[in-house]
Amino acid sequence: MKQLKSYRVWVVLGLLALTIVGCDNYTDEWYPGNRHGYYYDDDDVSDDMLAMAEYIEGQWSGTLIAKYTEGGIAYADSFYVDYTFQRSKNQASGIGTEYTFTLAEEPYKTRKFTWYINQDGHVYIDFADHVSMVIYYDDFRLDRSRFWGTMTAIKGVQEYDEFDLTYQSAHAKSNRQGNGRSYGGKANTVMVKGVAMSKTK
Repeated sequence: MKQLKSYRVWVVLGLLALTIVGCDNYTDEWYPGNRHGYYYDDDDVSDDMLAMAEYIEGQWSGTLIAKYTEGGIAYADSFYVDYTFQRSKNQASGIGTEYTFTLAEEPYKTRKFTWYINQDGHVYIDFADHVSMVIYYDDFRLDRSRFWGTMTAIKGVQEYDEFDLTYQSAHAKSNRQGNGRSYGGKANTVMVKGVAMSKTK
């Protein structure tokens, strides 16, 4: 019996060691603070990424047309939407909530999500229902008061959404990073390694 107990202890210690060795900065699980499964080092977050994140942070309202395929049939549904984006301190990422309403203004769906901006300027959104969307940099325009474009599903559904959102409260700081700028391919800019610049003709 003593040998069996000793054996169990060694098995537990061995599993614990494997767990510690196997830990890294990546996870596929959804929870508040998970940024599409990857955590950036502070050095990876550029001023333009932070400025974009500051623009996105807050409450947005508008319309969304969801275009998706089920059973080989294409559908398009229109909604009113509210988004709340919360940003992690000094990061181009955070958590948020999507509120969807029918055109009769009846509540349709509420989903929690995590979000982050990568060095190409793409905005990744991972919903708690295991659906992941990306707003590619070329597919949007973002400024202090309006955010519009398309988002494309990359996990969970076959869908892309056309959205047009208006910021719902005044930005408090007039000296915000990137103040007065517009971001996104539809603003005639590109982002390379975290730096936004005008498109060259």
